[in-house]
Amino acid sequence: MNYLFKSLRLFEKLKNLEGQRGVSNNIGSYFEKQGNIPKALEYYYKCLKIDELTNDSLGLANSYNILGSVAKKENELKNALTFYSKTKTIAETLAHPYYLATSLNNIANVYLIQFEEDSILRNDSTLLKNALSNYQKSLSLFKEMNNRYGVAAATYKIGTVAFVKKEYEKAKCLFKESRDQFKSINNKLSESMALEQLAKTELLLKDFSQAEQNELTSLKIAQEIKYPTYIQNSAETLSEIYSEIG
Repeated sequence: MNYLFKSLRLFEKLKNLEGQRGVSNNIGSYFEKQGNIPKALEYYYKCLKIDELTNDSLGLANSYNILGSVAKKENELKNALTFYSKTKTIAETLAHPYYLATSLNNIANVYLIQFEEDSILRNDSTLLKNALSNYQKSLSLFKEMNNRYGVAAATYKIGTVAFVKKEYEKAKCLFKESRDQFKSINNKLSESMALEQLAKTELLLKDFSQAEQNELTSLKIAQEIKYPTYIQNSAETLSEIYSEIG
């Protein structure tokens, strides 16, 4: 960590703004991983200030996206929407498909969280409609870019909206599709996630045999990649399945 601060002081002495920005972003990322959000934000805002000084539109889009992600993690959802919307506006101005697709996906994620976690906002039917619309636009853009991970992730998210709306057959098809897509790009973590959600959907549809099979596969993958959260999720869902089977 000390070498980062030494690098930053050197770039500041040289008045090298590009170097300052790169190092500041790395320092912010370090503090974020350590859970020191105030210090992380201090350096992320330093990046934002440099982007403004240099009129770096892509840098601004990236800074707003990072600030939105931090706000979402801190459950500051209104702030997250504001930052993600700024990224979206810049991406539209630049006609930058990746940042646009990413910002649409991130905005949709916030709408979905608001719907699921806020009992008052849950009565607002436009939240799910807006989430779905943004996910669908994101999916179209990722398809145009042939971004296979983006396509898989957006498909999974559209399945999540269907699940929340209790459209379980539709959700089942979308989770299957995303599982296959994640598998085709060898993204085991996301494949395990999709299998977990697929099994939960099949459990609700009372297809216990298929739910068990998919959950066991999800558990096996989670154990292979040593991901404790998914191991625990799989164990809990299997317990529910076996309770239903009796």
